[in-house]
Amino acid sequence: MNKPQSPMPVQNATLARMQQYMSPSPVPSISTELLATADGDLNRELNRFLFDPPSNADLLKGKRIAVCCANGVEEVEITGSMRWLTGHGATVHIVSPRIGEFPPTLGLRFPPLAGTHVLAVRLMENAGWLKIDRYLDQAKVADYDAVIVPSGCWNPDFLRADKLAQDVLRDMHAAGNPTCAVCHGQWVMVSARMLKGERATAVWNIQIDRENAGGHRARRALRCRRQSDHRALSLRSAAPHSGVGGATGQIGRRLLTIGFWPYLGSGDVSGLKSVRLG
Repeated sequence: MNKPQSPMPVQNATLARMQQYMSPSPVPSISTELLATADGDLNRELNRFLFDPPSNADLLKGKRIAVCCANGVEEVEITGSMRWLTGHGATVHIVSPRIGEFPPTLGLRFPPLAGTHVLAVRLMENAGWLKIDRYLDQAKVADYDAVIVPSGCWNPDFLRADKLAQDVLRDMHAAGNPTCAVCHGQWVMVSARMLKGERATAVWNIQIDRENAGGHRARRALRCRRQSDHRALSLRSAAPHSGVGGATGQIGRRLLTIGFWPYLGSGDVSGLKSVRLG
């Protein structure tokens, strides 16, 4: 068994000390270092997710995962999940809308890089650009085993108005493939009218959206024993002060696991017939 490589307490203290030598953030932001080393149960879970070596580098071999996102995607959610998935053998694609053209009356401006990359954020702070692997108009359900919509408030707000993004989620769900939304990513499911009659968790400030979409509140872990149950999975966030939350699902016999900020727990989808969240 691989030994965990999580930072030791002294390293955690060093990271926290280093933060004291940084100038104050000019905007509200999330520090992955502080998030992953804070003294909390969920923070420690996130720490293990980010730092422990793969338990089986071939666990997801042959699986293809689409991460559907636009500008404003939360950095640690997408980079952390992509690292975990690729580390366990999966092929992961960032699938995004084309930037398109907007009428001059909107006054919008985009750098050239936005045509080929999406901008990640740390809450309200710009992070870096991530290369798009495939545009939404090129994505086919048959090409992927699962789709994930991360959060970041701007990302799902852009996606929820994109018909192609709605179609991809609905088609993946209809095909029986795990269709996952994290935190505010559930907005896209709301706009795609996918939640009616479904049990779903939700981050506190979009619970009214879930209710208006006809979804039912899941007060604890979702446990699904049939392929028809809860193929559309939405995962709540922890409050910002707790710093962590997340989502996990596994395809084939423990074939897909995804963890993000905020971290919710662990999951299991066995042969696309069993799902556990929580």
